[in-house]
Amino acid sequence: MELTQEQAQEYEKLKKQKQKQLDRQNRYNAEKYDRFNIVMDKGDHERVKAAAKTAGAESVSAYIKALIYADMERMGIAAHAPESQT
Repeated sequence: MELTQEQAQEYEKLKKQKQKQLDRQNRYNAEKYDRFNIVMDKGDHERVKAAAKTAGAESVSAYIKALIYADMERMGIAAHAPESQT
């Protein structure tokens, strides 16, 4: 199916708007958050995801953050209270 010129222009306009939104979101995230990438054995993701759900965490990220903060507290290392539970 071919788009009319008007449809093609509207599509391009929406595409540019979406890209601008994504760029703004990426800039915000870069300013507000540090990012950690971890490598785990194959299959661990599903087990961690299940553990996060069982623990009542909102997400795998929230679960991992809670574990890290709890461990830091146990070691006597000051960890700020998370502003969000991402």
